[in-house]
Amino acid sequence: MARSDSPVVVRLRLPFEDLRHFVRKYTKYVEKNRLYLPSKKPLPVGTAVRFELLTRGGERLMIGEGQVATREGPDGKPGYFVTVRKLDPASKLVFDRLRGRDPTAEKKKPATGKRRPTGERRAPASTPSDEEATATEVIGGAGRKDAFGREAPPAYEEERSEPTELASDSGLTAASELGELPWDESREPSDARIVADPPAEAAEERHQTLVGVFSGKVQDTASPIVGIDLGTCRSLAAVAEEGTARVIPLEEGVQGIPSVVGRGPHGELLVGLSAVRKRLEQPAETIFGSKRLLGRKYHSPVARKLRQALPYEVVPDASGLCAVEVGDQRHTVTEIAARILGAVKAGVEMQLGHEVTRAVVSVPAYFGDFQRAAVREAGLLAGLEVVRIVGEPTAAALAYGFGRGLAAKRLVVYDLGGGTFDVSVLTVAGDSFEVVATGGDDFLGGMDFDLRIVQRLLLTVADRGGPAKPDPKMLERLLAAAEKAKIALTEEAVHEVRLSNLWKDPTGVPQHLEVEITRKDLESWTQDLVDRTLDLTREVLASKDLSPDLIDDVVLVGGQSRMPLVRQGLEALFGKPPRTEVDPEQAVALGCALLAEALRDPEPKTPSVQLRDVLSLAIGVGLPDGRLLPVIEANTPIPCERTLQVSTSEDGQASIEVVVFQGNVRYTDDAEYLGTIDFVGLPERPAGEVTLLLRFTLDAEGLLLVQATDEATGQSVERVLSTADSPEEVRAKLGRVNTVIHDLAAMTGEKEEGGFLQGLRRRIFGGS
Repeated sequence: MARSDSPVVVRLRLPFEDLRHFVRKYTKYVEKNRLYLPSKKPLPVGTAVRFELLTRGGERLMIGEGQVATREGPDGKPGYFVTVRKLDPASKLVFDRLRGRDPTAEKKKPATGKRRPTGERRAPASTPSDEEATATEVIGGAGRKDAFGREAPPAYEEERSEPTELASDSGLTAASELGELPWDESREPSDARIVADPPAEAAEERHQTLVGVFSGKVQDTASPIVGIDLGTCRSLAAVAEEGTARVIPLEEGVQGIPSVVGRGPHGELLVGLSAVRKRLEQPAETIFGSKRLLGRKYHSPVARKLRQALPYEVVPDASGLCAVEVGDQRHTVTEIAARILGAVKAGVEMQLGHEVTRAVVSVPAYFGDFQRAAVREAGLLAGLEVVRIVGEPTAAALAYGFGRGLAAKRLVVYDLGGGTFDVSVLTVAGDSFEVVATGGDDFLGGMDFDLRIVQRLLLTVADRGGPAKPDPKMLERLLAAAEKAKIALTEEAVHEVRLSNLWKDPTGVPQHLEVEITRKDLESWTQDLVDRTLDLTREVLASKDLSPDLIDDVVLVGGQSRMPLVRQGLEALFGKPPRTEVDPEQAVALGCALLAEALRDPEPKTPSVQLRDVLSLAIGVGLPDGRLLPVIEANTPIPCERTLQVSTSEDGQASIEVVVFQGNVRYTDDAEYLGTIDFVGLPERPAGEVTLLLRFTLDAEGLLLVQATDEATGQSVERVLSTADSPEEVRAKLGRVNTVIHDLAAMTGEKEEGGFLQGLRRRIFGGS
């Protein structure tokens, strides 16, 4: 490989469980200021290298930069030695330990009362030679954390060194070819930059940081805020500087990583491309599309529908939320999201050269209270403080209009992603962004377009004597081919699908599939899906009495929005072509990064951002007849507050229970159950004399707080909404709702005494 100003990125996964195991076993692979890196294809001498060493489980051991010094390892092992030039503080400490030094020890100095000159380093117990002292610089960063923000465990369990099995096209070095130590290796060109050594006057503080790292004490340091688009199919990250945002390459030089988690050969969880490669071999142990399950109850309508379509096992966790089974392991969906965020975090740190601990994360417009809370929890598990959650339409609008000084404009953001469709109307004036209305379909996305192609391919297979129902591996190959064809037909008029050894005939002879698909074919198979998105767009406009001619611009989001049929349909609807300045697949991440920069800088050089969103799904309470009474209507601007009065309906009633749901539906069976507010200890008075005021408060991020106050005594309670109840338990709660909702009669046109409602109440609760 030719020498280049940009370092070659090398990532090695070693068979060690933790840092202590690594330090004990790897000492013989260090010579003075040189570190051995195994490879079956050694890099040329003089090549600049940015390396990262990981444990078996993917936790960072060391990260730094150097230059290839030799093309041979110790005792003739395949690989090369790197002269280490730069390390982060934690890695510097580890490197000293590998060389037999105790960097936490300090030389005893006589108490002379003299101050050390400014910037003078406090020497370690064993002073390196002049050559070594100048060879290794310390670069920015503080305490070593794993991918989930935790300190390295104090104990370890030694693992047997066994080769790691890798896919032949993985681009990684097979462990069996590397000799004694089994590890994975990947390389990629990089424009990564190394943070410069701290100024001399910070030497004392830096030394204390190093000591704190080794003792397990993580120092708090200022860190940038990155923007993350946590996608259903793919997740991206971006950073912004002085109002200009850019997407960061995360894995093998690609912008973004697949939102896929799978099981490795040793039971470890793989994330991204490595998990995708395992998907063909182990489809039932590969988790994809899990974002739609995030924060969902196992018994919720959305989860019930998804469970029927997913090839992997979805089960309830201890709290009633969705979890998934990967082999013999069970993980909550929040943990799966944390793995994806952790991989994004690690990739960003690899490229930027310093630790990242804060993020702005986007969510779909339809995400409710529990889903947003689950995103925050996933961030914490990944070692990220989620400083702001922003709706994907708002983020896309930011990418389009931020810093442009736009006069008042009305935008439609058309977001057709991998798993869902959202459409939103926003008004933009300068750097003020307000969502006016939003809608969509949780079960309409790019994957549905893929399935239409798969259905046609299966018909062709059946016509040629193949199986009518594919096995899981065959289905995965067809899905991959369908996605490839769909993407190709965005630019091409014809695409040929070629799949060798797809099935065997009755005599055992392998059969191949070769079939041409035209763009017209694809459009005829998916016209109804595109029409569905356009109908939903019209509905959202109509909800605010807007006609298409009142929309100034249409902004596209999501890879599926690249489809020519989609763009033609939007142009026909709005009388103008959609805007193409911003890449649809990058728009959300770029918008998150711009918002992150605005939040980070207390004295911003860029314009401040004002955002206002709306509630996408109505929040209400369940009635005894199974209907949903909205308290906060859909498309209500947030933050907001609404109140509802409820009172006792029986003499001496000691408690009131109110069941809260979310959804743009008429009946609670079709809504998402949020929880129950249970106010106990009421004074025993005649029916109707005890009244509670329920206060529903939504903050700017759509997080819900419900407060119940006894209007007579002023006693107030706030409840964390339960999430563990099954549909049967919810229906039982609805049967116990002994409340009179004061505006119920006005809502239905019925009188409280007599009529259908009173008759229903008599049938449920008894009495005359």
